[in-house]
Amino acid sequence: MKIFFLFIFSFSLFAQEKLTVDLSNPIHQIKPHFLSFGLDTAQIVGSYWWDKSSLMKKGRGGKKVKPLNLKNKKLIMYAKALSPAYLRIGGSEADALYYQVTKNIKTKPKSFDSVLDQNKWKEIENFVNQTETKLFFTLNQGPSTWDKDNNWQTENLEQFIKYLSQEAKIPISFELGNEIFAYWAIFDFSKRMSEDKYVKNYRTAKKILTKYFPQNELAGPASAFWPTIGEPLGFLFGNISGLMQKMKNQLDIMTWHYYPTQSFRCPIAIERMDKSDLLDPDILDEVKTWADHVLELKSKYSPQTQLWLGETGSAQCGGEPKVSSEFISSFWWLDQLGVLAQKQHEVVIRHNLVGADYALLNDDFTPRPDFYASWMWKHFMGKKVFNIHSTNSSLRAYMHCHPNQKQLSLLVLNLENKVISFTHPFKTEAKIFEVKTNDLHGQQVLVNNGKIMGLKELENLPAKKLTDTEIKLAPYSYSFIVFENYHELCKD
Repeated sequence: MKIFFLFIFSFSLFAQEKLTVDLSNPIHQIKPHFLSFGLDTAQIVGSYWWDKSSLMKKGRGGKKVKPLNLKNKKLIMYAKALSPAYLRIGGSEADALYYQVTKNIKTKPKSFDSVLDQNKWKEIENFVNQTETKLFFTLNQGPSTWDKDNNWQTENLEQFIKYLSQEAKIPISFELGNEIFAYWAIFDFSKRMSEDKYVKNYRTAKKILTKYFPQNELAGPASAFWPTIGEPLGFLFGNISGLMQKMKNQLDIMTWHYYPTQSFRCPIAIERMDKSDLLDPDILDEVKTWADHVLELKSKYSPQTQLWLGETGSAQCGGEPKVSSEFISSFWWLDQLGVLAQKQHEVVIRHNLVGADYALLNDDFTPRPDFYASWMWKHFMGKKVFNIHSTNSSLRAYMHCHPNQKQLSLLVLNLENKVISFTHPFKTEAKIFEVKTNDLHGQQVLVNNGKIMGLKELENLPAKKLTDTEIKLAPYSYSFIVFENYHELCKD
């Protein structure tokens, strides 16, 4: 077994700390689509979505928005820059969506908030094709489809699936429902989804899919986890633990949602976002608790099921202004990607690509710091994941094989306002891409002191060569370090 020790010295404390890296075997292999992103169903069809106010309606923003322009060239360009990726179209609006895909149906029933018609579907297909992404689509099994006795009516769903089997020109993966055990909070207290009811609905949906898409996988239950408490009132309204015991090997993809904090828009908050929260090791570490929980459930009840974090952002309810959209958010985002790669997740879906405070892009489709961080993750962190441990909770470290070369890549994040230095054991030169800013709550991104403003700068990142084994990390910075000519562990 090969175990390397990277000794770390704190300049201010003179205390010796260390990173322990086990390079004997990878602990997991992620997909090229590991880092993925979403667009909310409400943005696609024009419905209730987050704005700058604190207004809420049915678990979403209080005002309807215009449908997103999926033909926008900048939006397409930046989405394509993060491919390969899944594009998830989902969110609470998915459970209020009517599929108007047959010519003999002119109006939607009153129980639905919005409509997806044939023209909008063609727009989605064109966007997916142009961005070279894969579509992950959340299907409606919410209260809008229930009869007066709260029984699921599947006629509209089957019409939609049949239409797709005949007309769709792209491969599609499906998910059944969004945050199903929180229907009581999103829609109405009387609209509750029990574990048994979801199992029944999942089997029904699977039969419909099998009829038209025999090889298609179905994901669920997209269960929401809150900071500290996990699934809110899960002991009363149902939870993913009870569901997995009932479903066992039937679930193709297990999805869950997690936000480490809650924004000013959320009427109830367990961990209200503070401007410095995303540098707090305790807040960053909590995702490990819930990731271990869902991984244990998968391993115990359904080992062959894929595990996806189907929706995530730095703060629930649209994100926090001047925090979620700024440089400080990248520490949380990269750290969570590193953790979930170690915790055997196949896919992590960032909510969302554009729109509200937690998106990767501004409303004018220009990149935010988390977009740049995502692009660098894609280009430096490959599929083979190694175990690495830090004794300093403010120094986060993750090691993968490089995605395109026979090299090792190390991601390190310095959460403190002081320099940290360490020495590495590899007898080879390295390239470092140090990322920092002059304003943690701004959108400036500097890579090796060069300002990044778009794809042109990203594609020509200024690499800095390291000929010494000592590496110094600037305060409040993160770095991707690529060790050259290290072929043994990353040959394939």
